[in-house]
Amino acid sequence: MLITSTDLSEFFSIYTVSDFSTIHMLTAIELILFSPILYLFVHYSLSILRTIPNKSLTTNIPPKKLVIIMSFRNEEMTLPLSLSPILDYIDSNYDSRLILIDSKSDDNSSLMARRIIEERTGHSVESTIFLSSKKGGKCAALNISFPYIENDEQVLLVDSDAIVSSVAIGKLRNSLSSEEIGCASGLERIRQDSGTFSRNYKIRSNAIRKYQSSISSSIVVEGSMLMFDPIRIGWNGFDESINADDAQISAKSIISGHRSVIVEGAFFKQITNSPDFQFSRSVRRGQGISSVLMKNPRLLIARGMFFETFRTWLLYIVIPWSVVMISFIASLSLVGQLIANQEIDGVFGVANSLFLLVLIFSQVGRSLFIGSVSMITAHYRIILGKSYSSWEPIR
Repeated sequence: MLITSTDLSEFFSIYTVSDFSTIHMLTAIELILFSPILYLFVHYSLSILRTIPNKSLTTNIPPKKLVIIMSFRNEEMTLPLSLSPILDYIDSNYDSRLILIDSKSDDNSSLMARRIIEERTGHSVESTIFLSSKKGGKCAALNISFPYIENDEQVLLVDSDAIVSSVAIGKLRNSLSSEEIGCASGLERIRQDSGTFSRNYKIRSNAIRKYQSSISSSIVVEGSMLMFDPIRIGWNGFDESINADDAQISAKSIISGHRSVIVEGAFFKQITNSPDFQFSRSVRRGQGISSVLMKNPRLLIARGMFFETFRTWLLYIVIPWSVVMISFIASLSLVGQLIANQEIDGVFGVANSLFLLVLIFSQVGRSLFIGSVSMITAHYRIILGKSYSSWEPIR
């Protein structure tokens, strides 16, 4: 059976906006959906203008010993760059040691790690522990290391594709010398060759997180360089079905009555040749953070955390659906008007046209739409009970 233009016209006539009641209804729906986008846009735009309060932490306990944990999977090429600075730090700080975990690598990562350590002669050689995880997934790899952690040790998680410095590690340790801090994170040094949208987004995101850290806590931290005190926050292991180690630690820290902070000046460098945005990676991260938010509603009632939790919910759960639904309504309305030979005029028609033009032809619009689709994909994976039980670094 052939579909004629008359059939299409009759189908899309449902979505034409020839009467005021339909216009008012669709306009109201789109305004409701657009309001959280506008709120976060203004919040992000103003964040870079805020002055971070210059408050010093009360260091009321002596420094604890430190165990650095690095899990890796197929990182043969990055380990020579990421492992050496950590070993340098351990060789000059005898109260620290290293645990390395091979998470089902199928290259020569484990051999490379052992070779790097065997070529050294300092404290790091005798203090390093090698472990191997039979299960896939970063959280599964990290979980097998916790029986080897002593009660008087704080933990620094470092990704094997991140380069950290002794200065940055020292800043994190100094932050955790205050009992009010449960976990402290570094910040990725923004690459100058990254895209304009990615760079501007990271600048504003970092500004928000640093400001929020100065007054209370930040839920979104960096798992590539994250230090925490397991005893202080009552840590009892990672949920391996979520695979969002950083969000799990920050949520646990906040709920336990301690702060989760980004530390000013504690930078790390990401080793990567991959694009700024990667759909599968965005889905995996979005699923992890969304799962943590859904499983920890107590974040909303934690001291000073209502608005921070509310904004995080908007960013990762509400706004993606708003963007896609507005796009759907605008597309149907405009196609319906074109097929019905109606002129695109009025505030409603012009606004829809401008929204779709920005979405299609601007880098910001395309990134917003693709990012929203990736978050919705993550939400569907949560609903269907699918988890990321493994992780595959992409370079």
